[in-house]
Amino acid sequence: MPHWRLALGLLAVAACALGSHALMVHFADRPWAVAVLLGPLLLMALWVAWRKRHLPGLALVGLLAAAVMAVVARGGVGDVNRLYLIQHAGIHLALGASFGLTLRPGRRSMITVLALRVHEQLTPDMQAYTRNVTRTWAIYFFAM
Repeated sequence: MPHWRLALGLLAVAACALGSHALMVHFADRPWAVAVLLGPLLLMALWVAWRKRHLPGLALVGLLAAAVMAVVARGGVGDVNRLYLIQHAGIHLALGASFGLTLRPGRRSMITVLALRVHEQLTPDMQAYTRNVTRTWAIYFFAM
């Protein structure tokens, strides 16, 4: 990955975190805050599902987007703590799915791919270990 893309990605993550903080401090009670807060997460899920041509994923993102629009139309979530919980659960669900989907048969697990960036080759024991670490992370994110 070119350095400029990495820098741009890190800048986008930092901007999203700062924007989320400002939103939660100043506008958490506004109905549109739900869409602004969860929109980037839904867009990221849409992008991944679109790139992978994963129809169930696209359908799920559509359903979640419709749910967010319904909440906005209804007047928001009411209590700001509920909004924190929704954001927290959404991020953990997305992370659990991103780790878990790499565990499908015939695929390299996420931690295996990362390990191969550091080590040119992995022994079968190392591949099994990295697959188990990926499984552990997926379970952790879903359990949270």
